[in-house]
Amino acid sequence: MVNAGLNLDPGYISAHSLNQLLPSSQIGYSFKSIKDRRMKALGWWLIIVGCLRLASVWFGFFDIWALRLAVFSLSPMTEVHGRTFGIWTLLTCTLCFLCAFNLENKPLYTATFLSFVYAFGHFLTEYLIYQTMAIGNLTTVSVFAGTSMLWMLLQWNAHQPKLQVTLKVE
Repeated sequence: MVNAGLNLDPGYISAHSLNQLLPSSQIGYSFKSIKDRRMKALGWWLIIVGCLRLASVWFGFFDIWALRLAVFSLSPMTEVHGRTFGIWTLLTCTLCFLCAFNLENKPLYTATFLSFVYAFGHFLTEYLIYQTMAIGNLTTVSVFAGTSMLWMLLQWNAHQPKLQVTLKVE
């Protein structure tokens, strides 16, 4: 077997259309990412962040005063605020868990990345404009959101599967 040096994006060509182009006796194909399904470090990080977000969901629904102290320490909060924060955080938590197990899914990866951007932007405006957060609370949020955004940016295309085509030359 000789490697033809073709790396094709599986989004552009399917195995079925590839079989129509070349006889099956002359071609072998595989997805590199399927061979190695171990959890990547970024996936573990997203699991950790998702679990920490679950704690915020709990506080939002069942312990509004803990949420107030941990996040919005300079603002009065009602139970409705807590539940709204809880459901929003549950959505972002779900994105973290789904993305952790599907890093190669570009739309999901992008949505998860944007959830960190939106959360960071929200908390930054709460601190700078509305002054409902203390700097210590913003720092905690910034560490997790900032680390996640930077890590996801650095590995933006690192988890995309590549189709490796090998041709037989007889």
